[in-house]
Amino acid sequence: GPGRVSRVLRTARDLIGLEVEVISLAPRPLGLEIIQGPWYRRQVHLPPGGRVVQYLAPTAWPWPKQRVYPFTFQVQGQGQVFVRLVSDPLLLGRRCLERGQWQRAAAILEPMQARHPRALLPRALLAAAYLELGRAREAAALFEGQESALEQLAALVLGGSTWETWLAQFGRFGGFYPDLLQNALSRDIRLGEDRVQAEQAQGHDSLNYSRQTAASANGQGGEQRLRLRDPWPARRARARVTLSWQGPPSEKTELLGILEAAAYTTQGWRVVAQKMLTPRHLKKEPDQASFDLRLPAPQAVERWQFVLRSFGQTALKLEQVKLTLDPRDDLSRIARWAFWAQGAVMLAQGRPGPAVQVLGWLKRLQPDFVPGIVSHTKALFADGQKKAAKKSLQRALDALAGKPWHLQWAVDMLKKMGDKKLLLQYQQSLENSRNKVRNSATRP
Repeated sequence: GPGRVSRVLRTARDLIGLEVEVISLAPRPLGLEIIQGPWYRRQVHLPPGGRVVQYLAPTAWPWPKQRVYPFTFQVQGQGQVFVRLVSDPLLLGRRCLERGQWQRAAAILEPMQARHPRALLPRALLAAAYLELGRAREAAALFEGQESALEQLAALVLGGSTWETWLAQFGRFGGFYPDLLQNALSRDIRLGEDRVQAEQAQGHDSLNYSRQTAASANGQGGEQRLRLRDPWPARRARARVTLSWQGPPSEKTELLGILEAAAYTTQGWRVVAQKMLTPRHLKKEPDQASFDLRLPAPQAVERWQFVLRSFGQTALKLEQVKLTLDPRDDLSRIARWAFWAQGAVMLAQGRPGPAVQVLGWLKRLQPDFVPGIVSHTKALFADGQKKAAKKSLQRALDALAGKPWHLQWAVDMLKKMGDKKLLLQYQQSLENSRNKVRNSATRP
């Protein structure tokens, strides 16, 4: 920036909703104007490293064109801005549930569920939205005949399978070919000089690659650095890095090199994975070896870089980096709504025993998920497991702090249980929460 760029999104189906995610990569504040179609204009202000997400109902334009959505982004100030458009209805529906936008979630998920009537995930998220909207009968209808699919989902999100085994299981669950799914989740970067130059010549400037051959302090070795200029999605990932070398590795040198993965910003970087390379690592033929690095979810403004440092007389060379997103976190965030909705439906149907089992999966998956805490405790109490219900509330005090409605529910539940000590703790937390709300309301 300053600058203006226009893009056109063409889709196979009409879009009900869409999110525009904007991330500032600049060291100083920036302004950005988002223009979509003939009527939508929005100004956003971005502090250094700031992130803004705007939801909008896009307009196809120009009329009478269908499923053609133009966007224009105008940057005001000096610096880079990264923009990501999110239109996947499953992801949008889940995010709306997390923000408490029940009606919007239902509107987004209903067409998807109609297109995929046998798929569990859209119908489970839609059932969760219906429950929050008070449409319990419609939610219950969505779970008819889904017991086996829910058990498969529980095995996927709660099992401890290796990546390859999990990918095959997920493929069977969703009807995907594992190889095609992995390719869709991956970015494969091959680092031959000709490839990098060709990519940059075509305008694909998302790579920043340098190979420094200058000798180190002892007169040997060198450094190669690959930086991705675009932020990677905030998900865990796996990087498979392929190295090459010429000639047999020196047996006299204990440490031949260090391979690092780091998350970087304009302010610096942090190393998140490291591999020490010794002669025994480099005894594979034909003079190549691949290493897997597990990468944690980066912050919104962080980008990935890979550094290979060579020592001794063995010249190591970066050949390929294949980054693969790990979809298990996303699946877990969908599964928690599925388990909660199914458990709540079972509880409403007067089936507390099965509800305890399904909500137990949710407890194992995410113990501090507040809707799950409420429904699991209710199910335990209704199933006659009063000691377990009380223990559930003992563990939930911190998770429910600052949530007056849920604290009031817990107070009412503890009055039925007759636990005076725990009741006093919850009453104090409820009073603190109400005072905090009053104080914030009276501030000028």
